[in-house]
Amino acid sequence: MSEAVSRSIAIFLEGYPTIFVATIAFFIMIKLLMKSTSRRNEK
Repeated sequence: MSEAVSRSIAIFLEGYPTIFVATIAFFIMIKLLMKSTSRRNEK
């Protein structure tokens, strides 16, 4: 059981940063889209 737990923890630690980076990239994309739309509306 200890091996399975250690493997699951390792997978979680490896997968969590990727999810964290993906969420940050998603928010950055939203901000860029908001800026582009605001520029289009101003024109």
